[in-house]
Amino acid sequence: MDRRRFLKSLVALGMVINLPPGVALAGATEQHIDQAFDRFLIAPWLFHVDENGMIFDPSIPEPKTRADVFSLRSKDLKTTDDLFQLLDNHPLSWRFNGYAEANLGSWVIHTDEYDERESWRLLFKDPKRLSLSDGKKIIDEWLAEDYDWDEFDYFDSGWCGQSVALTFFGDIDSDIRKQLGIEIIQGQYPGSTYYAAEIHRDLDEANILAKSLKLPFRFSGGNDA
Repeated sequence: MDRRRFLKSLVALGMVINLPPGVALAGATEQHIDQAFDRFLIAPWLFHVDENGMIFDPSIPEPKTRADVFSLRSKDLKTTDDLFQLLDNHPLSWRFNGYAEANLGSWVIHTDEYDERESWRLLFKDPKRLSLSDGKKIIDEWLAEDYDWDEFDYFDSGWCGQSVALTFFGDIDSDIRKQLGIEIIQGQYPGSTYYAAEIHRDLDEANILAKSLKLPFRFSGGNDA
């Protein structure tokens, strides 16, 4: 297994890896990489497997609100340009669309070329109508609401334990997946939202193989951890 690639996968999922203070992964030496990786050989990442073979990370809590499935935080937006860039490709834009429609009134001219983004910009041009601070309040309210399955395509890759496993095992070498009996499921049928990594092999055998290959993870049936 490519050790640096493994650690990059963890960082992409929002996990913290043990590197010396001040050392970023991009600038880590091979010695740093080996030391960080070897910690996972001593204490492997444990995945659980349900009765259908679906793999998941049990350390990830079940999401409840949008804040659990989106890494967006309003405090990270420093300017209105930051917000405009976000709204260009995010389901949050639907909330701002509605806000603009309700507050611009006759300012909004609907034509075949009408660009909804222009309504956001019109609002922010007049701080009395909508300031960056107001925009952040809208974002915080939106994040505090229950998450919406209609926004599934935009969820973060690590939004739940099932998604973490899917992202991780989808990124490892296909030969390793084949040896372990892992299959990547990307929708069971057209329109299906079931995306998962499944293992179809005896877990004891899979763990023996993982240890022999010096892989930094193991599997549990969920009740034998």
